Amino acid sequence: MLKSISVAALALTTGCYFMYPKQVPKVNGQLLVQGETMRIETHKEKRWGTCSDSDYKYDRCEIIHGKLKAPYAIYTAKAVYNGNTLRRSDFNELVYQDYAQRVKKVEDLKGTCRISLVPSVLAIATLALAYVGPLMSGNKFTDDQKKYIYIGGAAAGLGLGLLSYPLGGFACVKASRLAGNLFAGARETEWEAFDPKDFAEIEKLADDFNARQGAAPAPVEEAPVDTGEPLTE
Repeated sequence: MLKSISVAALALTTGCYFMYPKQVPKVNGQLLVQGETMRIETHKEKRWGTCSDSDYKYDRCEIIHGKLKAPYAIYTAKAVYNGNTLRRSDFNELVYQDYAQRVKKVEDLKGTCRISLVPSVLAIATLALAYVGPLMSGNKFTDDQKKYIYIGGAAAGLGLGLLSYPLGGFACVKASRLAGNLFAGARETEWEAFDPKDFAEIEKLADDFNARQGAAPAPVEEAPVDTGEPLTE
């Protein structure tokens, strides 16, 4: 029971530590070309997946590399600007006017978050010592003494962990959330969806960017419309 409490305390006190956001992409600052138009290109691909009951029922499964697979359509989109396919981070830098400020906010929050890592690490160390110490001590402690060590270690670890939140742990959560929304797939050059309508948001962002540049709405090279006919390679 006491060991379970110690493990639970460990999970509760180190939440901020594990919410620490990953590296933040740098602001390029050299992407903008006056008068250059951004366009969104979409493409429909045929892929193969595990057969569902519906695929079996309507005989849509085929033998691919010795296994039964069912075809499905996936749509991809990419942003092209100044003759180059943009990474997602570059796309965000161009379409969000306050991108640099957003990046700085995440970096500032990460700085605050680092403060909370100290009590979080101490909480981990305290709980680990309280749990492992009696186990490694052989018969030096009685069962009652071991219980007091477990309770004391859990209490100390919990106190340190709870202290980490007001010292900066709250910033870890905010920074991780903002970074996840803004930098997800930062190095990737494509978006994927099962429905091309899901690309409406990036198309709107590209249109707004072109409007600020005094250009026409972003041309969209659309994928073929899915008519329900069997997919072809």
